[in-house]
Amino acid sequence: MITKDKLLQNRYLKVFLSLFLTIFFLITIRARAKSSGGQKIKPGGNLIVQVPNVISTLDSQLAVTDIEKLIIRNIQEGLLCRDPNGKIFPLLAASLPQLASNHTWRVPLRKGIFFHDGNELDAVDIIFTFNRLTNSTLPIQTRHIFKKIKSIKAIDKYLVELTTDDGCPNLSDLLTRVELFPLSSFSVEKYGANYGKVVIIGTGPFCFQGWDKNRHIILNRNWNYQNPSLPYLNSLTFEITPKASLRVKALRTQGAHVAMDINPGEALALGKNRRIQIHQSVGNRIIQIYLNTQSSPFDKKALRLAIALGINRQEIIKNIFHGYATLAESCIPSWSWAHAEGYQPINYDPERAKTILNSEGYDQDNPFYFSLLVNEKAKFLQLAHSIAEQLSEIHVFVNIISLPAKELYDGIYEGTKKRRSVFQAALEDWKDFRYQRDPCQFTSELYKTSSPYNKVRLSDPVLDTIFDKISRAGQFSVIQEFYFTAEKGIMNTISTIYICYPHHIHGSRSRLNNFKVNPFYEINFKEIWLQ
Repeated sequence: MITKDKLLQNRYLKVFLSLFLTIFFLITIRARAKSSGGQKIKPGGNLIVQVPNVISTLDSQLAVTDIEKLIIRNIQEGLLCRDPNGKIFPLLAASLPQLASNHTWRVPLRKGIFFHDGNELDAVDIIFTFNRLTNSTLPIQTRHIFKKIKSIKAIDKYLVELTTDDGCPNLSDLLTRVELFPLSSFSVEKYGANYGKVVIIGTGPFCFQGWDKNRHIILNRNWNYQNPSLPYLNSLTFEITPKASLRVKALRTQGAHVAMDINPGEALALGKNRRIQIHQSVGNRIIQIYLNTQSSPFDKKALRLAIALGINRQEIIKNIFHGYATLAESCIPSWSWAHAEGYQPINYDPERAKTILNSEGYDQDNPFYFSLLVNEKAKFLQLAHSIAEQLSEIHVFVNIISLPAKELYDGIYEGTKKRRSVFQAALEDWKDFRYQRDPCQFTSELYKTSSPYNKVRLSDPVLDTIFDKISRAGQFSVIQEFYFTAEKGIMNTISTIYICYPHHIHGSRSRLNNFKVNPFYEINFKEIWLQ
């Protein structure tokens, strides 16, 4: 016989078990939602992206701007590519390059990869792409970057062999660049001069649909993509809007899902809108001050150091860039394989700066003066005046000379020999598409004695020897150590004051999922979906 107490116990047990199971179920559902971002992938839809630049070409070997290359990366793909953190992995290649013999590398191709024109990718297309890049009469402005790759030949249909110069430590990096994205030899030869203008063929997740000059470029989903579940979007529309305020307006009014390249002030305002997300990544554009080491007063290293100590770079990042910038540690970006970890940059120390100036005969009664050349645009002048205000606190006074960009870059830096020594210091935001992220190029080009781009007029035999050793070395670890040594030597000269890397800043509607930008201005649109 079941007593009343027993019935109550059973009822309490059932209630307890029911509550326990309910709580467990809710916790499980919440955990699953959190792990997936609480969003279920929903294929389809048209993504509208506002971009700042007028597009001149979609020929991967002629493209110059970041936006042109961004669009191309969604139509074509590389043998190697980068993940959101910048790590290189194989894409159209079956593996990373393998060293076959001295300065010879083999790259196996993935089988069953088809271009949008229906032709299968094979070694013939890789060789055609390389020959067009290196041997054609096309005005390819980045051709010299690939000079260390001497030849490519086919071992079989799906295996190519690359022969490099004495040393090519950045081979994997070169194979991620759009200039070496495999071209369909059939389509390029078929369309000739119209290739890159009326038709663009690749193996990528989106196919070129149409291009209304100065208005928009439309890409449609590649339904025969190597991964049948990708891309999630049906189409991509890149709307060309040079004026930043109009890109932001389109984002606010839901006329666009993404606005590329917005300024820090607009990013702060947009960040207050809960329906808009702000994305940022460090870029390869750097704010720096070149000091002429062969002209008074900066032929004295002590005075170069005093100026470096007198500039509060963190304040500049906070006040001028609203926090959307990364402190420049040295001449080589912190994300580069050639940057030595644990490097200690010169920190803001106004008292030490005053001590150095005093030892050189400068004080409040005898202040230090120098002229600073700067681009005449407002953003550069604002930065120059901020630097001048900081230096005035250590009794250093700056005469700011604003110039048009062409006169600043060509007339002063790379002009006639008669004019090459006239400047004392120059503020510049350097981002040369010829070098981009490759330390093999920009360190030697900017600091080797014989280089025409040696803007600081540096003459250092020890550094020259290191650069010569780098060019002859073949083992990556050895080359990397040489770069660590070169980095230390360059920074020890204090010939350039590195301030910061301004960030790439983009805005997106909150209904956009999985939008990521890596340090190389690359966006994987194939894995983005609309809620």
